[in-house]
Amino acid sequence: MKNLAEYQSTFEKAMTTFHERISVDQFRKLLFKNKILPKKCKVILIAGTNGKGTTSMLLEYILQLAGYRTGSFISPHLYNINERIRIDGKTVDSQLFCQHFANVEARYDMSETHWFGFILLVALNIFQQFPLDFLIVEAGVGGKNCLTNALEPDVAIVTTVAMDHMNLLGDDREQIGVQKAGIFRSNKPAICGDPDPPDSMLEYAKEIGTNLYIQARDFHYQLQKQTWDWTGFGYQLINLPQPKMPLQNASTALAALMALKGFVKLNEQAISKALINVFIPGRYQCITTQPTVICDVAHNPQAVAWVATKLANDNFLGKTVVVVAMRPDKLVTDTLAAMSIPIAAWFLADLKEGDGFVQQAVPFLQAQHGEVHVADSVVSAFKKAEAITTENDRIVVFGSFRTVREVFSLFPQARREIT
Repeated sequence: MKNLAEYQSTFEKAMTTFHERISVDQFRKLLFKNKILPKKCKVILIAGTNGKGTTSMLLEYILQLAGYRTGSFISPHLYNINERIRIDGKTVDSQLFCQHFANVEARYDMSETHWFGFILLVALNIFQQFPLDFLIVEAGVGGKNCLTNALEPDVAIVTTVAMDHMNLLGDDREQIGVQKAGIFRSNKPAICGDPDPPDSMLEYAKEIGTNLYIQARDFHYQLQKQTWDWTGFGYQLINLPQPKMPLQNASTALAALMALKGFVKLNEQAISKALINVFIPGRYQCITTQPTVICDVAHNPQAVAWVATKLANDNFLGKTVVVVAMRPDKLVTDTLAAMSIPIAAWFLADLKEGDGFVQQAVPFLQAQHGEVHVADSVVSAFKKAEAITTENDRIVVFGSFRTVREVFSLFPQARREIT
């Protein structure tokens, strides 16, 4: 049997060579034929442009503290491939992961499915080994045509709808919204964490008879000075501790729990403890100080705007420099513009996926009269940023999971914190 690094190499090669070769219906039949559809546990399926990871992690933590056993499938991984599969809040053991990867590799032809479907098969096989109460699954891209949609959710969540992956999902929020809504089910609850959902999502939910609950319409949150309040589904939770995540996502997670109130006992103590202690790797994560280094996987305008707000509210006295690398098919200039705080210097690099980001970013930032530096790699860009900072300054890293991963490679402690 290969080790984790070898299977990760196999997987990453597959990501560049495998294309979609199986439909959601075909994949569902495959799961049914091989008896690996989850049956006894309740399934929570999460789609959305931003906030899937934070929402799923908070749900996972609350449910565990309330005494339930959880399995989670997250996408993508930040550093190691087995991060995608979690049991009771812990990354699945590498030996168990490798064992099931080998079993799936021997049983199924990888060339017949998509790399994402293959790793989902590994996850579902692992989940069968545990007596889970809840299975929390993050969709990959979109929702309707994502292979996770082969599962039957007891509650579906769409966190937000914003512009991203337009080459696959559509050119506007209406097209993207109906793709995300594809995970809804008739006569089942669905949660929309976006307070302004596209009309296409509302129409689809009505058409198939989904019980849709929407942020700021059916459930609400209110920020206080040091705490926040939540109201919905006949409940009111007051003086909740503020988590290290957007309250919009925390509110969405609470709504999903309330939608499952027939299957989960409300535990306010568990909710408060989870809000205090929840940790989401790669999301506004401070990995060292002197200088302070903050990493976030944000890679679209909506996500970067939240990071900028957090940075502004930190009342930091030193200078801020940015290290950023993005895929060139993203909304590059809009995303950079969303970093709307004073930046002393920008350090840019292209990703391994291909050149193009830097040549879009440089003229845009120079037009804003920004100080711009270019490096041949993310690591090189980070080291150049370090060279001009003092212990009182901060370096902000964003742009993609790969960007954060490259910087994490310089900080072993940050990697260990992931699991």
